[in-house]
Amino acid sequence: MSDITKVIFGMRAIGKISAEDYAYWAGEMLVQNYDSTSLRILAGLNRRDSIFEAQDYFLRAMKELDLEEPEPDEAVREYAREAAQQIINGQIEPQQGVRALYQICVTTEYPKELMIWYELDDALDCLIARGYPYTYETATLENFDSIVKEEAKRFVANIEEAQKEA
Repeated sequence: MSDITKVIFGMRAIGKISAEDYAYWAGEMLVQNYDSTSLRILAGLNRRDSIFEAQDYFLRAMKELDLEEPEPDEAVREYAREAAQQIINGQIEPQQGVRALYQICVTTEYPKELMIWYELDDALDCLIARGYPYTYETATLENFDSIVKEEAKRFVANIEEAQKEA
């Protein structure tokens, strides 16, 4: 399954998705040589189009492409893993990645495996306000990005280990 598809499933699982997100997914899928009538229509929609229309074409495209959506917990886990991997790969800035993973944590009601992102987000807020980062006491503005990258590596490794055990 493509990384963009993992992301779209995660966004759907946490209920944070727009018509623009669906259209972007469809465009990326076309670039990756997936093709179907509904996928092409969906790629042509814009952010002002109805979320319901976009979702309908998304579901049709899924059927046409014979893609199966994972259970919500799995979708969220893969979405979070993909965000952490983007931090590691330098595709998104560590602070931006922390904010995104924090949002996933909050939206999914603070699961234990995502709490590190809540703590890092809180620490970042404290550091920016020139306060003490109680939730991650070793963090400073100077070392924050490297801490985030190390936590992202640990997070991805933990998910991969859990998948091997399952």
